[in-house]
Amino acid sequence: MEDSIILSPGVLRSHNPNENWKTPVRAAVRTLRREGASYGQIKAKTGLSRSTIQHIVKAHTSRTTRKGKANKSAILKQADVKRIFRFVSESWANRTKSWGRVKAELRLEASITTIRRVMKAHGYRRCVTCKRPFISKKQAAERLAFALKYRWWGTVDWKKVIWSNEATFETRKRGRIWVTRRPEEKNHLDYIQSVYRSGRVSIIVWGAIGWDWKSPLILLTKEKEIRGIYSKIYLNQVLEPVVFPWLDTLSEQQKKEFYFMEDGAKIHKGFAKLPRQLKGLRGFKWPSSSPDLNPIKKIWRWMKNKITKLETIPLSIEDIWEVVQELWSEVDPKEWRYLTKRLTCKLEDVIKSKGMATIY
Repeated sequence: MEDSIILSPGVLRSHNPNENWKTPVRAAVRTLRREGASYGQIKAKTGLSRSTIQHIVKAHTSRTTRKGKANKSAILKQADVKRIFRFVSESWANRTKSWGRVKAELRLEASITTIRRVMKAHGYRRCVTCKRPFISKKQAAERLAFALKYRWWGTVDWKKVIWSNEATFETRKRGRIWVTRRPEEKNHLDYIQSVYRSGRVSIIVWGAIGWDWKSPLILLTKEKEIRGIYSKIYLNQVLEPVVFPWLDTLSEQQKKEFYFMEDGAKIHKGFAKLPRQLKGLRGFKWPSSSPDLNPIKKIWRWMKNKITKLETIPLSIEDIWEVVQELWSEVDPKEWRYLTKRLTCKLEDVIKSKGMATIY
């Protein structure tokens, strides 16, 4: 039989609304109701609200559990969370598995939504993987050797380097576009993005940048009956008309101090190798697969990102060449000096990763 002791109104009014009503309180309300007291009379004696009194009276048991109460047992226990931590950290394969797959393999009772919510609270979430060039063990060793050799170079040393590189720009290509529409307008012609599967053409350009110097942008053009760009084209269109005349403007002391960075691409060898040596153009033994160490790569990426956001997409070689020239004219060497300044830190990152890829 339920306790018929009626608690004083002062005690009842001090009840925390986020806690369950104690059994004596419920018993007191039910006893008054069984004795014929109205809701108003019970309210006057207990100090409870009318809705609370009705809830207690209509409850099926003398002690019901409030929805979402604080002491509700967790569906995903801490031990299960630790199991998930260990599982996803074991290998690359486990990192790529969905939360549904993790739930199945660990035989968890919690729902996928619960697992996702709990892991997000601990800083884990499903993300698109960042893309980096593949680096073999041999390439990693080359990168590590390069980083160890030049790790003590500071900004004073790196500012004497001219960074050069080639880049390819493609027509009819753009990034993801966001539009504002209603759900039923999904397939409307005004809200779709045209994708060009054919008719794409590309251009190859060359450029160089230093601490306070920028070269003109060169469009590398193929020779007749020659399939691609090779070392003789690089010699005739880049070294002789651009690089060598710039080198002649330097004093003998400056020539001894400056470095001209070229990667290991084939066009930098062959016909271009001997003239470069005769001119005394100093460079590096550049490790392959090292775009993270070349500041001009960041500039190329900035330009390509700008092109994907243009309102009018370039459709021809003339269009893309005009756009690339405009973007190159906006490049100010002083604004990109920070890339040279942080090279010492980048080399330390390469050393820490034992030659593997770093963020660039």
